[in-house]
Amino acid sequence: MASMLGQPIDACVHHCESIIEHVDRHLSRYPSRRQSSLAALYFVYTCTISLLDLADKSPSVVKTFTRACKIFYEATEYPLSTLLLEGLAAVAHQLDMQLPTDTLQYFRNLKVGASENGNIPLGFVVPVRRHLLKLLDDDVSDLAEDVEVGLAEVLARSRTEQRSATQLGGR
Repeated sequence: MASMLGQPIDACVHHCESIIEHVDRHLSRYPSRRQSSLAALYFVYTCTISLLDLADKSPSVVKTFTRACKIFYEATEYPLSTLLLEGLAAVAHQLDMQLPTDTLQYFRNLKVGASENGNIPLGFVVPVRRHLLKLLDDDVSDLAEDVEVGLAEVLARSRTEQRSATQLGGR
């Protein structure tokens, strides 16, 4: 994998693989927490958003990303897990990326939260990607590179686009 991804990315991938393995081991040791560990969701989100751009680069990244999505999917006690999955799908869509086939089962039939008005209670951010800066401002030329894009903003935009597409398709 080193020749395919380069050394700094290898370190990131290895770190994410270790985190997901540790979280998975912890949740296996304490099964009652599988459905309700906020700490696990935070660590898993950090890994999935980091690996999203690399999800089609190697089988080990796909495996780690898939394990992470499964952890979200199984965390049924909190609506946050569904929002995070929906948010990952929205980020992938905005970046014109395909989610790995192995993960699609976790993104199907997500129960969308009641906050359809755009006020999504989600304090997670997406690392800066030039493609997503347009969600903050139509004129991205004067925006700094270190601007954060909130996952809630990406999700709200995605929901708006889906509603518009549904309304146009229904006419």
